Amino acid sequence: MLPNSKIGGHAICPFLKQYFDSIKYTTYTSKIDVYQSIPKIVADKLPAQVIVCNFDWDWYEMDTVLNVLHHLYKANDIEFLFMHPQSEDPALPIINYAYYKPLIIVQVRSLLHQARKQLAQNTNYYDYFTQVK
Repeated sequence: MLPNSKIGGHAICPFLKQYFDSIKYTTYTSKIDVYQSIPKIVADKLPAQVIVCNFDWDWYEMDTVLNVLHHLYKANDIEFLFMHPQSEDPALPIINYAYYKPLIIVQVRSLLHQARKQLAQNTNYYDYFTQVK
């Protein structure tokens, strides 16, 4: 929510403040718990949910799982993103995101795309990305 000089004075997530009170944060201690929670998380369809993975989860395995979730829930207007302490290429040029556990961010795809479109049209936010998806 705070401006960051390394990304042109933008916040890491410029729309976070708008949705902050409706974001649900949940911590899980195993992959099985995460897997079992996904159908309910998708059904809740909150603007965003953050899953904190309080266990060791290999980056490559997590990437594979998230790709499977993308395919399983594509028709549900849901997007799965993740942040991992072992990531070598952060999307933004910030050295420390200040997280130490793998995170899964589940968002409503149409809201995410609408926000991305607005940022691309009205700001230079994406000039700071190493890769825009």
